[in-house]
Amino acid sequence: MVLGSRNIGFLLLAVLWLHMTPFVIGVRLPPIGHINTDEALASDTGSVLADWSAGGGGAEPDFSYPQLRPSTSDQQQESAVRELVYRLIPDRAVEFSFSVSAKLLDSAGRDLFTVRASSGHVHIEASTGVAASWGLHHYLKYGCAAHVSWDSDQLELPRPLPDFSATVRANDRFRYYQNVCTVSYSSVWWGWGRWQRELDWMALNGVNLALAFTGQELIWRRVFTQIGLEAAEVDHFFTGPAFLAWNRMGNLQRWAGPLSDAWHADQLTLAHQIIARMRELGITPVLPAFAGHVPQNFTRVFPDSNITQLEPWNDFNETFSSTLFLNPVDPMYEQIGNLFVAEGRMIVLDLHSDVKPLYGQFDSYYGQPFIWCMLHNFGGQLGLQGTVDQIVKGPFEGRTIANSSMVGTGLTMEGIFQNYVMYDLMLEMGWRKSSPDVVQWSVF
Repeated sequence: MVLGSRNIGFLLLAVLWLHMTPFVIGVRLPPIGHINTDEALASDTGSVLADWSAGGGGAEPDFSYPQLRPSTSDQQQESAVRELVYRLIPDRAVEFSFSVSAKLLDSAGRDLFTVRASSGHVHIEASTGVAASWGLHHYLKYGCAAHVSWDSDQLELPRPLPDFSATVRANDRFRYYQNVCTVSYSSVWWGWGRWQRELDWMALNGVNLALAFTGQELIWRRVFTQIGLEAAEVDHFFTGPAFLAWNRMGNLQRWAGPLSDAWHADQLTLAHQIIARMRELGITPVLPAFAGHVPQNFTRVFPDSNITQLEPWNDFNETFSSTLFLNPVDPMYEQIGNLFVAEGRMIVLDLHSDVKPLYGQFDSYYGQPFIWCMLHNFGGQLGLQGTVDQIVKGPFEGRTIANSSMVGTGLTMEGIFQNYVMYDLMLEMGWRKSSPDVVQWSVF
């Protein structure tokens, strides 16, 4: 099982209730910068992993995760936030100022922002670039009745800007964003312009931990050719761009593939841009690591490897499904994993907390840190529904259970661009100190 394997990086495990059994999706959070097959990417991202605790072996785990704090300076993050403001409200940007200081983080590593607006000028003081952006959005939303979303904005701000005062401490260490499927349902064809917009949206909503899976296929091509496979054999494994989510999860192979060299190059460039901007804003990128899925000709190079052919998926035949899975106890699993990422630890995503939370059933994951997540959407389908009562109560319950190891809240929808009100509400659970009255909140 994924849970028992070694040397597979700092794990971000997603736990979902599926057919009445817990299903573990292997989504890794590796030490960023240890992708030794791309030195430029490694240099750009830097390392985010250190020892599990500052005290070394036998010490209590430090859930403040100092090793995951932004490696960019306070000044760099301030600059990134100023640039964000000019992208968002270019004609009003001069009316805002920012100061960022990591000293404002508390002992649990939780963000803080303070907004002070008077005489038409707004100053925001915050612990990170993300927190400063979050404070900006808080002012726009609650001080100016403005709106920023995936779909459109309402940014007709009053003149002069209203007086306002607020200090907000995050409830948890992390606010997480995205699902492995989101790329295929919503963002596969995005270029840098649309990604830049999404990264701004993440920061404005306080997201400080997010998937950065773009461009990984070129890295996997380099890894597999490094251990002896032919490039054509690896290319034969990849699906077309729109189906990469299911290729990465081992559901599909070949379907609508292969990927062109131009696609690989463009996606790697885009990955550099995404990760660099995340770091500038203070967002920790979640990069992929080895999940055990290998190309069909893997046994040509390693005939004695411990391989299992998976069952066909979703009515696809064996040509396009039934991928090969390398058993984690096989020595090659560790070797491939180490080519991509060094050893680390894990965080658990309670992926479907809004409907089937599992942290109670597993005693707060036996002390492993977990993130309370709203999945809400499957397949990018449209629909005006959601478990509102669970959203406004569940995160508070997760924090207060006996021996709770909850370290954050998250959005794990399969597709975006739908029913934004649910996500707007869920994002506020990262800072609200009590459950809001939903009727009053909805008519604000």
